Amino acid sequence: MFCNTAQYHYNELIAQDPSHPSHLLPPAAPGGAPILDIGCVAGQTLITAYPGRLTFDIDVDVDALRLGRQWTSEFAFTCGSAEALPFRTAEFDCVVARVSLVYTDISSSLREVPRVLKPGDRVWG
Repeated sequence: MFCNTAQYHYNELIAQDPSHPSHLLPPAAPGGAPILDIGCVAGQTLITAYPGRLTFDIDVDVDALRLGRQWTSEFAFTCGSAEALPFRTAEFDCVVARVSLVYTDISSSLREVPRVLKPGDRVWG
């Protein structure tokens, strides 16, 4: 049985159904391409978009990260902020930030996102 917060995040997995109106997912990425989800909550966006592959997920909500770890062991969940991403420069082929950046210090976050992206790669949000 899910608590209300867990149920809310679980319901977002409905985006797995391509006919559902909320089915809006990040673009396809090559199989080995490292992907970062900023503000991942429980990882529901990448669980749906990139099943079966290792991705990197960061959020400030420890409880949501715990929930995500219950749903999948394939993701590397990290507690941290968009303003100080704990990743190497040019580490990711794609950065996903579905709705999270508006809840951050945007000027700091917008310096960090391009830093962790490989040159010429993309942000999806």
